[in-house]
Amino acid sequence: MTEQPEELLTDLETVEDDEEREVAYGWMYLLFLFVVFFVLALLAYSCDDDSTGTALTETVVATDTSSTTASDDTETAAELTPIALDATVLGETVTLSGAVPDEAARTQMIEIAEKRYGAGNVVDKLTIDAATTIKGGTITVHGETTAGDELPGLLASDFASAVGLTGNADGVTFTEIVQTPFAATADVGIDKVVLAGEMPDQTSIDALVAAAGETWGADNVDSSGLTLGENLTAEGGTLTVVGSIDAGDTRPADFAVAVEAAIAGIATNTSGVKVDTSPAALARAEEALTAALAAEPILFASGSAEIDPASDEILARVAAAITAAPGIDVEIVGHTDSQGSASINTALSASRALAVLDRLVELGVEADRLTSRGAGEDEPIDSNDTEEGRAANRRIAFEFAGAEG
Repeated sequence: MTEQPEELLTDLETVEDDEEREVAYGWMYLLFLFVVFFVLALLAYSCDDDSTGTALTETVVATDTSSTTASDDTETAAELTPIALDATVLGETVTLSGAVPDEAARTQMIEIAEKRYGAGNVVDKLTIDAATTIKGGTITVHGETTAGDELPGLLASDFASAVGLTGNADGVTFTEIVQTPFAATADVGIDKVVLAGEMPDQTSIDALVAAAGETWGADNVDSSGLTLGENLTAEGGTLTVVGSIDAGDTRPADFAVAVEAAIAGIATNTSGVKVDTSPAALARAEEALTAALAAEPILFASGSAEIDPASDEILARVAAAITAAPGIDVEIVGHTDSQGSASINTALSASRALAVLDRLVELGVEADRLTSRGAGEDEPIDSNDTEEGRAANRRIAFEFAGAEG
């Protein structure tokens, strides 16, 4: 019995020692953990402090930089001045002036203007100023041009659509065009015609030259004196025909008719043409008329003085030739071949000559300038032994008073 309490006490002491050791070990473990944690925390804090500080610093710098840049941009934008271009139009030309930011902008502005006015009609007075900006810029179009000219307004629209400039053409003065009828001259001669004067357009020049070529021949027309004039019109224009021609030369009158048909609104005046009525000129007139009648004779119904309608055109040309020899008397002579009796041939030739005289009076030739006679078969120009010769002898001839013969 006595040993049991001692054993029990011994056991209890053992237990108490074990518990104390366990408590001590626990505190030591906790202290170890605390030390490890503290060291790790200290190391972590040291690392985080460096990186965090750097990051913060960088963030601050970045923030400050961003803030500074925005501020600088605001200040820069506030310092830039929107461009204020000036476009001065004068008819078909335009002058650009004002400042632009750089050479590229300058080139662009010029190209915009050239698209409307042409490369040779744009005057560049632009300058370079880096303190300017296109954004919010304006263009003022002013100057003077003719009524109906749409280019100034289109130019303002082009600058608006291409680079955003605002502006209009309200400053442009439009003047009415006063057109003056043109006045040209044609100096005519026997072998050529010289044209001179200012014409409203190339079409009128071409028409005038063509009419002259049809009358005198293209190689006999000198048109070097014709030029284009400004603010001219063909309506009410005049062509004054001057020079010297042979009696019987209808070309000035023919030319006038052709010109009036080719150029609407023009009036021609041939009163300045002098007619050469010398014997040599009258002889040339007779020769020209004889040649024309040989190519296209005046025809009659067989055995009568009735004029064939087919001869109306040649008779009109004869009337014009006689009219073109003012003051000159003309004798109309009828001729026949040798067939039949001489008396009948004389009477028939006289009747035919008188019929031609009457027709010429109807066509406007003064009656007191005309006489007629019948020569019958007495004045042949070819042999009556052949049909061709007899046909040539049956004719109407015209003799100009005073002509050499």
